[in-house]
Amino acid sequence: MGLVYGIFVISLLSIFLISSITKTRKRSYEENERILDELNSQVELKQNTLLAIEQTIKNKIIDKSVSLTNIEIKSLDVYDKTNIKIPVDIIEDLHSLNLETEKEILDYIENQRYFWKLENTKKPYRR
Repeated sequence: MGLVYGIFVISLLSIFLISSITKTRKRSYEENERILDELNSQVELKQNTLLAIEQTIKNKIIDKSVSLTNIEIKSLDVYDKTNIKIPVDIIEDLHSLNLETEKEILDYIENQRYFWKLENTKKPYRR
């Protein structure tokens, strides 16, 4: 009877130990999955940031022949294709402002063209 009781206790202890080890492993696996998901989202965020930085650097490269950035040249090409002349003052100011996106550059040029138009339509005061 004592031997059966001893085997019964040992089998219960072994079942308990095996179940606790499996729960620990399962918990550890789930925790590792969660950490992996967090790391993957951080990697994706870093990749997006890197692409944005690379694009900014690409836009800021200056063409030595005209001393303008690639994005400024690209924006001015839009006006050149439509045969619109841009005053040199606007182009000089454009380069000194260090605008970063094509939309900012186009908005600035349009704003300056509007002011130039207003300035050129003024009439001198006559008595």
